[in-house]
Order: sequence, then structure tokens, then C-alpha cells
Amino acid sequence: MKPDDFFIGWLPTPVRYIQFLRPIILAVLFTFVVLGLLVPSSQQTPGTAQWNEGDEVTLSGTVDLLPYAVLRARDGVLGDKTVFVVEMGKQGAQARLAAYQHQSVSLRGTLLHRDERWMLELADEPDTIQTKPSLQAMPRPVVQSLGTQTLRGEIVDSKCYLGAMKPGGGKTHKACAVLCLKGGIPPMFVTRDEQKRETYYLLTSTDGSVLSADCYPYVGDRIEAQGRLSSTAI
Repeated sequence: MKPDDFFIGWLPTPVRYIQFLRPIILAVLFTFVVLGLLVPSSQQTPGTAQWNEGDEVTLSGTVDLLPYAVLRARDGVLGDKTVFVVEMGKQGAQARLAAYQHQSVSLRGTLLHRDERWMLELADEPDTIQTKPSLQAMPRPVVQSLGTQTLRGEIVDSKCYLGAMKPGGGKTHKACAVLCLKGGIPPMFVTRDEQKRETYYLLTSTDGSVLSADCYPYVGDRIEAQGRLSSTAI
């Protein structure tokens, strides 16, 4: 039998080694190319979420804190919209707006938005909130009950999902989302149809108060949830 060629690093590679390694190297390179194409295409798209960071706006409307801080904005930049209101970082704005419940005010901050869902992050300055006695307060919208329904989707924190993070959902975002919800950021339940079109639902406990901490272990997971569904005009 012909003895094996002995590989010596500073000498040319033996031909038999080259013939053996060439198809293996090509197969490995081809596998990496295929994975490089397949893995990104299988990831969930971050969607159209945007954060207009550094571009401050002022919105006027009526404050409502039940169950989460919102501004029922009138005219102005967005027209008539219900806008979530949060603080900088992982904090809701319930405490800062507590003295303004059902009052007409103007709020200054930066906007986050996704698919016509809007949020205002308040500026960290003393004059961020101004009362507007001349502005007529907006009544709470009429709530229409849609009965008990079962939906499949994912619990997310609305601030990250509306633009503060990309992606703002999924298991990789679970720890961040739980911290945001603990800090008072409004939770949302996101469902997707066969065309991956998303529908957003605000989550509360059964009595209409803030979401129970018992739900935190399910944040970021694909789950099935049953509850009473209601609709209001935005």
C-alpha cells in the first residue's frame, strides 16, 4: 500500500488532502449561504413602528387614567385620537398625571406610533404639562361589548412595540417587556391573521383595572387567551 502523505505546514498541501477537503469546504460554504438566506426570512418583521425621538410635539386634550394614562387629543397634530401617555424609560405616566384626571391639558413630548396606534413620551421638564381651561373636556367614549372571545396572540408592552425597540416582541424581548409592564407601561395583546396582519388589544384585569402580575410569565409567548372583548371609538 502506498503510504499516506505527511502534512507539513510550511510545505505545499498534499494533492490527496486537497482533493478530500475541497468538496467539504464547498459544502460548508454553501450551507452557510443557505442559512444566511433562510434565517433572516424566518424572523418576525419589526413592522412599521417608529419613534420620532428628538422631534417634540405638543398635544392638547383630556386626561383619562382608567385603567392606563391616555390623552383624548383634540385637533392639533393628530386630530381626534386617543394617545397613550408614558414617562421616559420603563415608566407609565399615571403618577405624574394623577392631579389632572378628566382635566383639559396640553402635554409636550415625543411620539411613538405603529399602524395608527399612538403614544406620547412626556418630556422631563417642569413645563411639560399645562392646564387648558378654555379647552372643552372630551367625554369618555361609549364602550361597546363584543362578548366573550378566545384569541391567540402575544402579550407585549406597548411602548417598545410602538417603536422604542425593534423588535419589541418575542421571547428575546420578554425580560424587557415584563419590566416595562411592572413600571406601568400599558400592555397590549397582539394577534396575527394568515396574512400576518396585526390587531392590537389593550389588556386589563377582569374588573377593568391594570393587568394582574399573574400574567407576566406569559409575556412574549404565543398564547391563547379568553376574556370579555370591548370596543370604543378612538
